[in-house]
Amino acid sequence: MSVDTGKESMFNYIQHLLWYEPQSALVELEKIEPSNDYREMATNITWLYANEKNYQKAYDWSFYSNEIDIANKMEWLFQLKQYDNLINEYKTHIEKNPDDYKTKALMANYYHEMGKFKEAWILASELPVSKEKESLRKSLNADVVYQEDFVQQDLLANYPELFFDNVKMAVTKTNRLKYGNFIQSENEIQTNRDRMASLITKHSYNFYDKKKNLHRIAGTYSEFFPLIRSTVDTIITDLRFQNREENEELIISDDNKFTRVYGIEYQYKNPFSFDKYQYWSRVRLEMDNYQQTYFQFGAGISKSFNKNFSSAQVNVFPVQTAPGHAKEIYHVHTVLYQSVYIMKKLMPLWVLNQTIIQKVKPIPISSLIITLMSQLHSELVGITVKRKNQNLCLS
Repeated sequence: MSVDTGKESMFNYIQHLLWYEPQSALVELEKIEPSNDYREMATNITWLYANEKNYQKAYDWSFYSNEIDIANKMEWLFQLKQYDNLINEYKTHIEKNPDDYKTKALMANYYHEMGKFKEAWILASELPVSKEKESLRKSLNADVVYQEDFVQQDLLANYPELFFDNVKMAVTKTNRLKYGNFIQSENEIQTNRDRMASLITKHSYNFYDKKKNLHRIAGTYSEFFPLIRSTVDTIITDLRFQNREENEELIISDDNKFTRVYGIEYQYKNPFSFDKYQYWSRVRLEMDNYQQTYFQFGAGISKSFNKNFSSAQVNVFPVQTAPGHAKEIYHVHTVLYQSVYIMKKLMPLWVLNQTIIQKVKPIPISSLIITLMSQLHSELVGITVKRKNQNLCLS
């Protein structure tokens, strides 16, 4: 007695298992590769694997069946997260069937699920009026407000018909407010008790270029008032004010005199993005009423990495007092910051805040000490009145 192990016998054996013992069929099918030899049963094999949620095997066997539609193949590839294969399968099908709008609607949904929002919007825009298009329109309009600004701008300019009127107005208004040109006024007043210490103002024109980089051109004006002798004596002896005669000499050095400073500033800032570094830089040139010139410079960079945030910045500017300008003493301020996500909260990990006072011209050490101590005293006992963007606050 002999056993027939030929292809025809194997074919009949697997066919029998598919009909009566599908689980045993799965075991036997693992021993063979998908091929034209089993084309007659490829449909049954495909659905056997699909029902077992073995989508890779189902997709592999579907090549040898003419009865598996494109929707099923796309669904299996989506479940397998083989997005490139899914897109290729769709494009191949549409080349042969350009009027298959149901498949186009299905692909628009997959694009949406894959995070390819722009592709989903464009494809939905091409669909004729239908229930599928209306369903897509509702879901896409609900999410368009959360897309990147440049994506919103592109869709508004080139595919506006898919927008609902209220969503279109909201997105247009948000972008106009966010990226429209604007004028800004910043004012800061510092006082030492009842005596004026400084007045600093900046008026700027701000505009965005086509790449959403922010440019700022500003004119600045500052007034720095002479430091008071009683203030210096108080710093040296005691941090409490003492009784002084009102007619006591007020000026402490030849450089301690009322100073007006005029300047022009330019600042650049790149557009915000979660995937890229955020950076900015500024430069300012100044001249006082004694024809002495100064400069200011600042730069910074920051980045969000998943669940932590890092930043660094440096600012260089003259010490903000009358003697500080006259002596050309510069303030170098550096800040390094790092935070991490702990216990569902963004917490600072470390902060490095460093200040360096650097003189440009040699000056007597006593004058430098007096100037620095005067500045320190202003920070300890002074009242800073800031009015920024026409809002007045005390700190």
